[in-house]
Amino acid sequence: YFYVRQYRMRPGAHHTIVTDTSTGRRLSGSDINQDQPVGGIVAPENADVGIPLAAHAPISTSHHAINTGTDPLLQEIWVNFWYVDPSKVKETTTLLYDPGSITDTVAPGQNVVLGPWQCDIQSDGRLLSMWGHVHANDVRFSAWRTRGGQRDLIYEAYDWQEPLWTEFTSLVTNSPPNPTTKTGGGWSGILDLKQGDTLEWECNEDNTQSTTLYFTNQTYKGWMCIIIGELVGTSCKSRSG
Repeated sequence: YFYVRQYRMRPGAHHTIVTDTSTGRRLSGSDINQDQPVGGIVAPENADVGIPLAAHAPISTSHHAINTGTDPLLQEIWVNFWYVDPSKVKETTTLLYDPGSITDTVAPGQNVVLGPWQCDIQSDGRLLSMWGHVHANDVRFSAWRTRGGQRDLIYEAYDWQEPLWTEFTSLVTNSPPNPTTKTGGGWSGILDLKQGDTLEWECNEDNTQSTTLYFTNQTYKGWMCIIIGELVGTSCKSRSG
């Protein structure tokens, strides 16, 4: 098992995804240079959490980089995992990964909000961390936890190049988002989830180009609005199919 991760990527990196190809499990990933958890410090409520990784497991790293210049751009990735003593692990994480829709389009000159999309919490647990994966035409990604009719904003980000990664633990205080200054932010403290809760997310896409945007890996010519995170004790069932 492991839990603490460290990502370092050269300029131009858009994302990296690490997968155990023997099981198909997505182990981790990042859009920016960062430590997960923050500073490599595990919150006390997560001391018994681990992510399984078998001995000699084959690892695949999918890396997407962008070069808008005229010269070659060197790419290099370092991903470090810190192992957890198996005798201490009582909980394993579940991946939160939902692209919402992959069929929506954004017409030339259109400024539109796509979503919200939803997934339903299947049992009591916690959301440990999350971020919104978007492309260059996105100007806002927002996510909420809805419980009994109360809709709480848990995440909002405005910078597609340096997407905000938020951790929800007893050790982390996240600043609230500021729409006026376009400063991202999110929920502070432990983010508990109960069976029957819903996670929702949406993206504001501003297409200033002369071509239609489709869901595609082409960062400047397409759009994405993917919620990504780690759950413990639960999973989130997508409504989008």
